[in-house]
Amino acid sequence: MLIIRGWKRAKAVGLSIGFINGALLISCSIYRKIVTFLRNVKNM
Repeated sequence: MLIIRGWKRAKAVGLSIGFINGALLISCSIYRKIVTFLRNVKNM
């Protein structure tokens, strides 16, 4: 029972870490797009 419970907890932690990593990657890409857009506006 303990092994199954620990596995479920590890799975939940892994999913949350993956979700956080995905959110960070998405926010980083959006941030880069905004920065490049602002640079283009400055150059114009």
